Amino acid sequence: MIASFNIQTLGITKINKTIVKEYLPKIIRNYDLIVIQELRDKTNLTIEGIKELLPEYNLTYSPRLGRSNSKEQYVILYKDMEVENEEVYPDDNDVFEREPFSVYVKTDGYDFSLITAHIKPDDAEREISYLNLVINYFIHKNKDRDFILLGDFNADCNYYNENKETLRQYSWVIGNDKDTTLGKDYCAYDRIITNINYVGGGVFKFDEEFNLGYTESKLISDHYPVWILLS
Repeated sequence: MIASFNIQTLGITKINKTIVKEYLPKIIRNYDLIVIQELRDKTNLTIEGIKELLPEYNLTYSPRLGRSNSKEQYVILYKDMEVENEEVYPDDNDVFEREPFSVYVKTDGYDFSLITAHIKPDDAEREISYLNLVINYFIHKNKDRDFILLGDFNADCNYYNENKETLRQYSWVIGNDKDTTLGKDYCAYDRIITNINYVGGGVFKFDEEFNLGYTESKLISDHYPVWILLS
């Protein structure tokens, strides 16, 4: 299984919280590959903390990205597969607050471009409209039309009209009817889009799985992981 998880403001303080140390590995170990979003740390200490919690995983990560001082990194944890051709999308027109990041994944069943993006909420309409260019760039670069695009797209509620036709030529594994966040709002912010055959996908509600209250869960993240199972 492959997943994406926006771990709200992940840094050295959060990675050292007792509840995070206990439950983050339990969440991540459900997946063969998982993209972590919203890592904010000027040092490598948080990366080292992740490695210590999950030594069985290989790990790679993007540079720090963003226009403001609050820069973020994408982190990809994986096992039993090859990951190569790491690249930040060359955003020459400065469309994205945080440029998408891609790796080429080789598994027993599939080879594909894995592309992740954390879309700026207030610019969701514009940034999402450019994601097809991002897809085309990486599938051309990797000479393989198969791709999985995933991440926190803020693709719902006040930020985005979920009924737009953008990218609807592909499969939206996480549909408009899903809730990918904790709290009262019912919003499908986190998405997975692909042209690969798959047998399942969904939202992992870790608060329900581990019987955690809202306050405890929020210490881990205000988002749930979203996942896809390839056929």
